[in-house]
Amino acid sequence: SALKKYSAQPLRDLGMSLPPKPVAVFLGVFIMTFCFLVFFQALSSWISYALLLGGFPPEVQNVTDMLTRSESGFEKFLMVLFALVAAPLYEELMFRSLLYPSLRAILPMPAAVLANGALFGLFHPGTANIQCAIAVVGITLAWLYERSRNYWVCVLFHALFNLAGVIAL
Repeated sequence: SALKKYSAQPLRDLGMSLPPKPVAVFLGVFIMTFCFLVFFQALSSWISYALLLGGFPPEVQNVTDMLTRSESGFEKFLMVLFALVAAPLYEELMFRSLLYPSLRAILPMPAAVLANGALFGLFHPGTANIQCAIAVVGITLAWLYERSRNYWVCVLFHALFNLAGVIAL
């Protein structure tokens, strides 16, 4: 069967145990996230420019648009809380802890990483350019999960990535 069989330690099987050296892992993920953000910003700028030359105006994600248009402080607080806590916790559970091991059981690692990232991009509403950009983030998160086998490492990267987006607003 392609579905992964879980043992009597479900949290460990889902990658939810704390990493051996949490402080060192946090610093490593923080540095990796910063480097990825620099790369991602350059890639996004290049893609946006290419799309603009092709006659496609740049677009923002629905959540970003709602956050910038909202006049209610409480509403903004809830959206930021969702972006920094709820979305990383839920999405990493679904895409990395549950879906990725099943993909990995039937596909070689590069294909599983790409498929997981593509599904992550498709899960997020928006135009094709937004979904492609988010797929790049999903590919990075799948690769990170493959290397670390740790849910919390991916949650941290995801939350830091979303934090950078919130700060940029």
